[in-house]
Amino acid sequence: MIKFAQEGGSVDVAIDVAKVTEKQLDNIFAELQNSPPYKYTPNTLEHKAERRAQYKERMGDNAKDYSAWSNTYNANMTKARNAHQAADDVMASIGWGRREVTVQAGSYTRRMDIADINLKKGVEIKSYETGTVYATQAIIGELNADKFLVEMQSWQIEWVFKGCEPSQPLRTLLEQSGITIKLVP
Repeated sequence: MIKFAQEGGSVDVAIDVAKVTEKQLDNIFAELQNSPPYKYTPNTLEHKAERRAQYKERMGDNAKDYSAWSNTYNANMTKARNAHQAADDVMASIGWGRREVTVQAGSYTRRMDIADINLKKGVEIKSYETGTVYATQAIIGELNADKFLVEMQSWQIEWVFKGCEPSQPLRTLLEQSGITIKLVP
């Protein structure tokens, strides 16, 4: 519930995050600015308001109109929720480790989906709706960090592809780096 000011006091209003208007987000963000900074839970009105304000500030006149931006935000929230669920499912099936563990891999700080630092084991989960995971710059960055961990610190790293698979170039790079590949329907 969000409180909106009106004559004679304020009123509690329930708003659907996916259907909130830009004006409502602007009002929410204006209220947030008077509060200490928080890490807002994704897919809440506060999170969406904060992200929209940050986006408009960053993009200026090049910002997408609200409708297009909102559609992108809503889709990203669904993708993130699905990715977290996939990682939780894999962790439950392997029975070890912690979620979202940060390790130092040379000069690269690597956040692994699942890891156990004492066992030197890690799992990266890819769950892409497109069906294929390509060797993009971001993926290569993760792969290089994992390669460092395997070669320099004797880690065992597995990349799990849930409902998708690596492109042939990515598969080759993973195999050459000593990283195990697991495909899960």
